Amino acid sequence: MAACPQKSRKLWTDESMHAAVISVTEEGKGLRESARLYNVPVETLRRRTNGTVSVDCKPGPATVLSKEEEDKLCEYLIMMADMGYGLTRETVMHSAFVIAEKFNKKHPFTGDSAGRSWFDGFRKRHPMLTIRTPQPLSHCRALSANPDVIRDFFGKLGAIFGRLNLLSKPMQIYNCDESGISIVHCPGRVVMKLGRRTVYSLTSAEKGRTHTVVACVSATGFVLPPLMVYPRKRPVPDNFKEGAVPNTSFHTSENGWINSNIFLEWLKFFVANIPPTRPVLLIQDGHISHVSIEAIEFARANHIHLLCLPSHTTHILQPLDVGVFKSFKANFNKACSNYMAKYPGRVVTNDKLAALVADAWPHSFTTLNILSGFKKCGLFPFNPSAVDDRRLAPSKPFCVPQESTEDDNESLPSSPIFTEEQEKLYTKRFEEGFDIRDPNYEAWIRINHPFKSLSVTS
Repeated sequence: MAACPQKSRKLWTDESMHAAVISVTEEGKGLRESARLYNVPVETLRRRTNGTVSVDCKPGPATVLSKEEEDKLCEYLIMMADMGYGLTRETVMHSAFVIAEKFNKKHPFTGDSAGRSWFDGFRKRHPMLTIRTPQPLSHCRALSANPDVIRDFFGKLGAIFGRLNLLSKPMQIYNCDESGISIVHCPGRVVMKLGRRTVYSLTSAEKGRTHTVVACVSATGFVLPPLMVYPRKRPVPDNFKEGAVPNTSFHTSENGWINSNIFLEWLKFFVANIPPTRPVLLIQDGHISHVSIEAIEFARANHIHLLCLPSHTTHILQPLDVGVFKSFKANFNKACSNYMAKYPGRVVTNDKLAALVADAWPHSFTTLNILSGFKKCGLFPFNPSAVDDRRLAPSKPFCVPQESTEDDNESLPSSPIFTEEQEKLYTKRFEEGFDIRDPNYEAWIRINHPFKSLSVTS
């Protein structure tokens, strides 16, 4: 028995269907006349003109997300790539799941992510998207900034200044960053008897959990109140807030780090505490915790343009890192030492942390420090040549092989001795300037950042 011949489908184009719909709805021509004129099926044209289906309706089962929602997600992905946040396939699939859950849509997704088949269909429906493998950086190039990356960043920054007309408007240029602190501070140098090899100074404990302080400043020296994140599940008690910098915002997370929800709350806090002049450029690092659809939408709605700094460049391009945070860490450690000297027998506890931050805050977040940070980074006044070339890695990677000697047997092993989790933690800790005494962390610094280790161990 002969097989039933397959019925041909959609022998017309989207453009011809759109033209036929316009012919009926706007030009007043009949269905059959328009269908014959543009070579489209009569019944298909009828369903699109009487509202049974949309003009852009595609054959097959309906997609989980509507066309408008997918278009919005596509726009979001392109915008994030332009800002420096290249999102992975897994992140895109998770974003689709979040959107479906947010709008209570029926979906076949399992776990907390859409499936590979959804992603493949999404790409076909949005052919302007493509997947690229990020350009790999060798270990030598990752340790310091690359000149090509710096030039590319200043090219983007200059274009943004021109488009937003901000070249001479420092009051609309901001930098935000977070810094880790702990109740276990780093004591300063002490006076001792000549000849003694070891000296001790009191700290509150051997180890302490990380707390995060989020700071934000403008290129005029304007300072926002800080946001503090405590590592706890319950809300921050009122006694923790005593003596804090006025209008400090308090939040909690499981590990004491900022996450996407806290960053969204901080954006609202940011809008409420800055002058109303728009647009505003907010420069920040590239931590994934800052990235969420809600945060991007809120920023756009309030005319805030987010710009991400390239990886491994915050020590060169981040005004807060360059001009403020080193002073803040030193003054915070000094405040902790003074507190323990003033109250012998007491230790620094979580309820005293905000007050100690307040002691250090005005000595570090000065107009002079802030303006110096923006100037040294070349962000304002806009000056790409302000970056010291000696701090940059060569544009092409090179590693000079060294001959091994007998003395090398006494050095730290060059084979991997840290877990992947430790590598991630120590890299984040190093980039944010965490001053937490940890023998493993100090060993990691000696291996990966030998020049930095001189100041850490001194």
